[in-house]
Amino acid sequence: MTEEHKTPKPPKPNVSLWWSSEKILGYIVVIGAFAIGRFLGWSLLIPLFFVGLTAWLGSKYLKPKARPFLIALSLMGGHLSSEILGVLVVYSGLAPSPVSFDVSLSGVFLDICLFAGGVLWLATRPGLPAVIYLTIYKGWSVVVHGWYLFTYALLASLIMQLLLDISAIAALIYGYRKFKKSFAVPQRTILPSPGGTQGV
Repeated sequence: MTEEHKTPKPPKPNVSLWWSSEKILGYIVVIGAFAIGRFLGWSLLIPLFFVGLTAWLGSKYLKPKARPFLIALSLMGGHLSSEILGVLVVYSGLAPSPVSFDVSLSGVFLDICLFAGGVLWLATRPGLPAVIYLTIYKGWSVVVHGWYLFTYALLASLIMQLLLDISAIAALIYGYRKFKKSFAVPQRTILPSPGGTQGV
């Protein structure tokens, strides 16, 4: 009997192109944008634009060791970029401040420097110290923005700030767990010798 000639099966499509964690985040962001976009308006669209831009740049230029923090860096990079744009617009007189309280330019500049320093630290030297620093910074930001929200007014910009802060903390925790799994040093196991160990 002659064996039948078997044709090789075509390779299976790479389904990971559409269900990776970064793509799932993008789907959630798009769905959330449609759900709450009517209330938040430009306060939502501008940060989302910068988050998407930062995610695209990070996927191309981020070092492999910092890849587990791509979601966190995208959220914080987009948040930071929208904050810088907002400060430039308000302090140049092109638009009024969204809240009715005075904030000194030096205080805003210090806040942006602290935020930007943490983001650059995580992108260039990813690890637990940078994660702890940014988690503390974002935790304090949640407290401050929450106080402004309940003290002054229910503003869309403050709600968006809180959403970005809370999302960044969650992404930092998720990214660090992924970082530990990706770059964990495997433990060496010492196997006993066949004859056993003998004391000297």
